Amino acid sequence: MKLAGLLEEVKPYIASLPEPQRSEVIAPIELLEAEVRTGSPDESKVRTALTSIKTIVEGAAGNLVASGIGGLVGNMLAGR
Repeated sequence: MKLAGLLEEVKPYIASLPEPQRSEVIAPIELLEAEVRTGSPDESKVRTALTSIKTIVEGAAGNLVASGIGGLVGNMLAGR
């Protein structure tokens, strides 16, 4: 999955995350969007933002949306 595809898949569900995860995940999502717009994303920034998102959603244990986002991000970090 490409980064732009991941963002398209994840963004509609952000509003379903519980607080504080919903607020915390906005900054790394915006950073990823900015990197996509450059046309040549900085791999280090992308990996850092993805790791942040994964850590944030892991804090919403038991939330199905958070689990789904965490799985998608985990797959991207693993190169799948």
